[in-house]
Order: sequence, then structure tokens, then C-alpha cells
Amino acid sequence: MATTTNILGTDSISSSRIVINDNFDLVNVDLTNIQSILNTTDEIILLSGLATVGSLNVNNVLTANVSNGVAFTTTVEFNNSVSLKAVKHVPTSAVTALPAANSFANSVYLLNSGSGASISQNLNAGDDGQEIMLVANGGSNDFIINPVAGNILGVGTSLTLTSYEFALLRFINLKWYIIKTDGTIV
Repeated sequence: MATTTNILGTDSISSSRIVINDNFDLVNVDLTNIQSILNTTDEIILLSGLATVGSLNVNNVLTANVSNGVAFTTTVEFNNSVSLKAVKHVPTSAVTALPAANSFANSVYLLNSGSGASISQNLNAGDDGQEIMLVANGGSNDFIINPVAGNILGVGTSLTLTSYEFALLRFINLKWYIIKTDGTIV
């Protein structure tokens, strides 16, 4: 920032005119520098170097901070390759019912068949490209997954998961494709 020269109370205005003008020039140089990176009309900041902030919020769509990481509240599309060092899939707590069509909010579902009779559920449609993992979460009974209008490719009647068996599926063009399963296909 500008280093200005103070005018003393004993200085006369006429003799201080040069100091006052020099101070204004210094302040104007700093304002010009700020205007080169900050466009207040279009609300744009243009930086060529590193910006360090404690937290960042972009139109309530992207939030980032040291303690919580990065969160998006909308679909994110990357137009180039993305390199991931680790992916953490957060499973649901044990559920006895599968979500409604296009409502799969998690990537891993722990299916609880309990200790009573086996549970039979329909596997509704997902979002195109979505991948889910269904895991039978222990229990002594089967979790039976039924296709809806033949939406599980290769499954005629049902896919049965017994204690700790799983099915990894991806939804493409109105069908769930089985990537891998150790369940029983009927």
C-alpha cells in the first residue's frame, strides 16, 4: 500500500500542496493496481498467482474449507481427466427397502434381511451411468431383488443375496447391468 507523508499541524496548506499531491498520486497508483485485478462492475477478481482463503463459497453450489473439504450441491461435469488417489463410498445404514426410481442417493446399500422371513424388493430405475453396490448385511435370511419390467440385464426372476453376498450394478439405457455379483441369479 501507499506510504504517504504526514502533514504536520504547523505546516501551511500552501507549503504542503506538493506533499498532498504526492500522497494522492501514491493512493491513485494503488487504486489502479487494485482495479487491474478487481472488476467491481462485473464482480470479477482476476488473479494470476495463488489465492489463499480459509473457506470458499461459490453461489452456494461449491463450498470448500479445511475442515470439511469440498462439497457440491449440484451435478458436476469435468471436461478433462480426473485423477483420484482414493474414493470413499459411504454406505447407508442397514435398510430393508430399496429406494424409489431415480432416488438412489448413495453408492453402497447395506441390505438388512433381519432374522424373520426373507425380504423381497423391486430394484427401481437409477440415473443413467449410476453405479451402486448392494450388500446383504448379515442376517440369516435372503434379500431378494426383483427386476422391474426386466430392468436387470440377465436376470429373469430375481437376484438373491444371502449373508454378506453383494451385487455391483451400473444403470445404462433403462437397464441395470451386473458388473459383479456372488449372489444367485434366477
